[in-house]
Amino acid sequence: IAAASLGLGAGATVLGPIARSILAPAKADPGARRCFVLFLSGQGIQPEAFVPDGLDGTSELLPGTTAYDWPSAFGPLERLRDRALLVDGLANRMPRGQHSGGYAALSCRTSPSGGSNESGAPPGGITIDQHIAATLGEASLYRSILVTLNRNRSRQWNFASDVRRPVPSLAGATSMWSRLFGSAASGSSSGRLMDGLREDLTRLRGELTGVERLKMDHYEASLEEFERRTSLVRELSCAAPGSPATELSPEQELRSILDMGAMALGCGMTNVLCVGVGAGHGHGGFAPRFAEGGFQGHSRGPEMVAKVSTLFRLFSAELERFIDQLEATPVEGGGSLFDRTTLLWMSDNGDAHHSQHGRYPALLFGDAGGALRADGRFLRYSREGRNPRRALADLFSTVATAVGAPTDDFGAGGVEEVEGPLAELLR
Repeated sequence: IAAASLGLGAGATVLGPIARSILAPAKADPGARRCFVLFLSGQGIQPEAFVPDGLDGTSELLPGTTAYDWPSAFGPLERLRDRALLVDGLANRMPRGQHSGGYAALSCRTSPSGGSNESGAPPGGITIDQHIAATLGEASLYRSILVTLNRNRSRQWNFASDVRRPVPSLAGATSMWSRLFGSAASGSSSGRLMDGLREDLTRLRGELTGVERLKMDHYEASLEEFERRTSLVRELSCAAPGSPATELSPEQELRSILDMGAMALGCGMTNVLCVGVGAGHGHGGFAPRFAEGGFQGHSRGPEMVAKVSTLFRLFSAELERFIDQLEATPVEGGGSLFDRTTLLWMSDNGDAHHSQHGRYPALLFGDAGGALRADGRFLRYSREGRNPRRALADLFSTVATAVGAPTDDFGAGGVEEVEGPLAELLR
């Protein structure tokens, strides 16, 4: 909505952005809301933990199979297997970097400087979270909420809005709470937003006459409709939580981040949530207690498989709890917030600590309101030596299309040839 087309004159500069945030949800089909959640872990998702027992590790498996035992490393998420997809065999090769894909993990584009992706070289393009947020975030308070939990808190190189334009993330639970709730003395975040909008409208009303004042009435009617929609979400879910404790274990901090993320989605503060754990610079990036004395993944023997499986089960338990909260959040038109959501779990370093990025395992949960064929399959795209047939960027195009931000050329111009959405995953 262009501010000038609304006839606001002198009030357009202030009310234009407010109008977009009010009118878009008020006019939208309530069934059209989609949410995207990215869980980004470091150090790789090792195939030894990811590939179910009984399935070989390299050959093509399309359109996929449901005849497998759920991997024990992700055991807490097994109850959701009928709404999940396990995808293997996608590539996102890059010329430099062994510990993290950096920005290139989510943009599928290497740095224009030619520098190492894992050492803070500038991004080579928009990352998939920001591509989706450009559409899904247009009418929400925050286009996206990006949070990272990492021992190296100054090394967060994951998110970007364009070439050479990184997007900063919030470092941990305390920063997240301060951004979302820190200014609140009491009451719900959505209530504070409504109060602030009413103050702006009241102040500007006194400065407007004639047609512009009639437009103001239209804004206020839209505001009431927006507030009616948000009131359908559980009232308690929008109450500002207390600030996180100053001393939290990594497990407690991750839970706090995901709890606040579920609240932000449930209250309509955002439609795009990204949580990175040990990502951005994968060498030693995990907080020490996550690492259990040091998790670098140099070997692929039984000891390492056991260690990463323990870590993935911990993450799985927290994600299962997070999804529980989305399932308990009703939405207008029926069903739950999880029914409108797709969650993607991947690593920013493909399949290993010292990865060549030729293989990016990924887990998907939720069908984006029916657009994604999340039906419990394990599928793998064929590999010919180090040249998989399909690119990780094609999975990103698939997810973006399913949640309502369609693209058929995400990552074009990068290292891998892109073909667009994976037909096997879409309805």
